[in-house]
Formats: sequence, structure tokens, C-alpha cells
Amino acid sequence: MAQSSRSVAAPLMAQMMERLNIDIVATTQYGFGASMRSAMRRCEWCDEKNQCSQWLKGAPASLAEPPVFCANKDWFAALE
Repeated sequence: MAQSSRSVAAPLMAQMMERLNIDIVATTQYGFGASMRSAMRRCEWCDEKNQCSQWLKGAPASLAEPPVFCANKDWFAALE
């Protein structure tokens, strides 16, 4: 049985935020909750989840910016 899009997207989003040093809790608490939900939907609908997963496996622990294929790259940049 295939994993749901949400069950795949949530850990990828969390890993990307961690690598970009974006505080997930602060992001949801300080007025970005709706924005976070929109970003999660973009991740859920993204066709690059396999590429993202492979990229994260080889990426350094800390990143300055997300990969160019990331559907949320502009959102992540706005949070920094």
C-alpha cells in the first residue's frame, strides 16, 4: 500500500525546515500558521518528493537555502 502524500510530505518539510534552521514551533505560533498550512499543501502536491528525499539524504546538516526544485523555496527564503 502506497504512503499518503501527507505522510511523505510532513517529514520532508520538517527535515528541510530543520536544515534551514527554521523553528517549526515559532513559525506556527507567531502568525505563520496559515502560511505554514499553504506550504504543507504545496509540499503534499509536489511532484518532486522522491528527488527531495534523495537530496535530503545527501545534504549537509545545515543549509543556507533550499534546493532550486523545492516548491517552497520562496516561502523558506521569506522566513529567514
